[in-house]
Amino acid sequence: MRLNHIAVCSLWRRCSIQRRSRWCLRGSIQPSWRGLNGKLLYQLDYADVQERFEERDIRGGEPFWLAVRGNLERLSDAEDWWNVVSEDIKPVAEDT
Repeated sequence: MRLNHIAVCSLWRRCSIQRRSRWCLRGSIQPSWRGLNGKLLYQLDYADVQERFEERDIRGGEPFWLAVRGNLERLSDAEDWWNVVSEDIKPVAEDT
């Protein structure tokens, strides 16, 4: 998967040094990286993720990618979305 170096640098510069320092003081930057990862995924073209989709049997193509990429924190989240849109939904009947 190819990441746009300019996009990464641009996102990093938008974060103030005070914000970056607070992330480190909290002891974990994981939540911050998740948001950054989602922003980077959003900038990827379908060609950048096509091979990974084929490996995971996600057959939605570019239309699917364009629809879900804004809702992803990790690329693996796309597989969950593919399951939602491609599998039959079985209604749950409640006893009344």
